[in-house]
Amino acid sequence: ELEKTHPLCFDSPQAFFESSIAMHNAVNDRLGKPQVSLDEAYMLWRHRRPNTNRKRCIVTVAVGYEMLAIHRMTKPINQAYADRCDADFICLTNQIEPWWGLEKFRTWHFAKQYEECLFLDADAIVQPDAPDLFGLNVEVAMHDDYSRLLQTEWLQKERLAISRRTGEQIVQNETMLNSGVAYTKRSAADVWKRPLRGIGTTHCAEQIWVEHQASCFAVA
Repeated sequence: ELEKTHPLCFDSPQAFFESSIAMHNAVNDRLGKPQVSLDEAYMLWRHRRPNTNRKRCIVTVAVGYEMLAIHRMTKPINQAYADRCDADFICLTNQIEPWWGLEKFRTWHFAKQYEECLFLDADAIVQPDAPDLFGLNVEVAMHDDYSRLLQTEWLQKERLAISRRTGEQIVQNETMLNSGVAYTKRSAADVWKRPLRGIGTTHCAEQIWVEHQASCFAVA
């Protein structure tokens, strides 16, 4: 019945995508589940920025039951911060990668489309009096957590493992840039470029890769 009322169109990739979203919404309507707008679908599945004139964006990723539950609590707070900073708030809640850590690298698509991009982990909560972090005079800004580590042997092992897997030389500096809150200008969008080879699924694998790529830019 739905194939008759919402037929798929194969005239072009765009037509197929849009007709498949219409079918998706028709199914969800029958099941009493949420609808997705076409703009949101393009954002989630084609990484197309919202049709606004804003030059800034905040990106967060929340996939999986636990992170989606946390995201429902933090979203209103972080959305308010985005509005205060005149930034689009982009929430990626659909899973397209085999491992959650790789989902962060979807930020790259949006970092290229805005002059400034701020990534926030879904479990990050922006305080009401937090300053506007945009407009920094650096290409990349992340907090260095190294001084707070009680042990660093595990970090060295993870870096060595990623070096072996990727063939890249991961420098063993006394730094550990936290990718949970990360600012990039468009010129440094490649900080978020997805690794071409597997980096593993250890606790900080994606963070180590982000730090490695950030070394090519001016970091604060």
